[in-house]
Amino acid sequence: RILKIDDSDQKALFDGYKIYTTVDLDMQRAAYKAFHNNYNLKRRESLNGALISMDPNTGFVKAMVGGKNYKKGDFNRALVSTRQPGSSFKPFIYLAAIQKGIPMNTVIEDSPFTTPGWSPNNFDRKFRGSMSLLKAVEISNNVVPVKLLQLIGIDSVEKIWRDVGVEGGDFPKDLTLALGSITTNPISMAKGYAAIANGGYRVKPLFIYKIENKYGEVVYDAKKEQEKVKVFQPEDVALLTYMLESAVKFGTGQSAKVFKNGQLIPEAGKTGTTSDYGSAWFTGYTPTLVTIVYVGNDNNKSMGGGMTGGAAAAPIWKNYMQSVVNLEGFEVGNFAFIDDYLKSKDLSIKDIDLKTGLLDTDNVDKRSALFKIGTEPIESQNKYKTGLEGFI
Repeated sequence: RILKIDDSDQKALFDGYKIYTTVDLDMQRAAYKAFHNNYNLKRRESLNGALISMDPNTGFVKAMVGGKNYKKGDFNRALVSTRQPGSSFKPFIYLAAIQKGIPMNTVIEDSPFTTPGWSPNNFDRKFRGSMSLLKAVEISNNVVPVKLLQLIGIDSVEKIWRDVGVEGGDFPKDLTLALGSITTNPISMAKGYAAIANGGYRVKPLFIYKIENKYGEVVYDAKKEQEKVKVFQPEDVALLTYMLESAVKFGTGQSAKVFKNGQLIPEAGKTGTTSDYGSAWFTGYTPTLVTIVYVGNDNNKSMGGGMTGGAAAAPIWKNYMQSVVNLEGFEVGNFAFIDDYLKSKDLSIKDIDLKTGLLDTDNVDKRSALFKIGTEPIESQNKYKTGLEGFI
């Protein structure tokens, strides 16, 4: 997109300059349309939100909505609105566990649990007993990631958050972090999810591609600003992506399913709902696009019952992405870092029982799971026990 700046009061500064932004106009229109047509945003005057959509491989921001009636100069919620992300932060807990060699079939007890001054509860106030980490991700269980965080340590999660390029901000030093008690914004969440979507590389969000002066000379080139620094092992983000794909196919993210030619596209994501329905999120990605959607009131007061990430944010994400995947020239792609490792036999797929984490034998609670070679269950025994005896 080219923006020609020729306003008289800026002419002395921008005379003849052409600014090429990274925004794709068709994607931007799709984003505005998804907001404009959303039932909740239309019926509630005070309700607002934001969207930011970025190429995880280049860092180029392809679309951004700063609010449902956003105009130039308004408060841009995509960049500066600070909110708790709720469960959409949980993937970083699971990534830290994966980095420590804990596979997705590891079983932790979903049972009453008390830490100093706090007893975490699930969304429906029910406990479901033993379950695998994969199941916990799918249903957005709360107790399991809290116990998992206690095991792996808060520092391991903070390192991940800093590695993706998020600087400053208050980072909680207690177990509420597992439920997204950190304060952040949509663009920071985009940084975090981009490093997962692209196979493990930190990228810098960029809004301007290049600037030319009136002589056609390039005075700014985004290629000099781009960074792509390896921060995660691709095998680790492959495992996490597989878990987040399962959350979309079978779990709380089902309302974000996007289809092309009748087939579910490769997509991974996580819903997020804060306590008392203060904020709702859907943070998701395809192989070529990371999109973050936030919905909430500007005064951060409760939106009211039922305004979960799956009900309030995921439909906006779905409608936007459904339009994008049908755009001429848009390539959905595949998660190559999963496919490549399966071909090289560094990773393998096994059918497990979601409750026990063992190899499935009866087709009840059956789910396919991805493993690093040597960590998969053998027959009816879960190999990974060490260090988790108190949780299994």
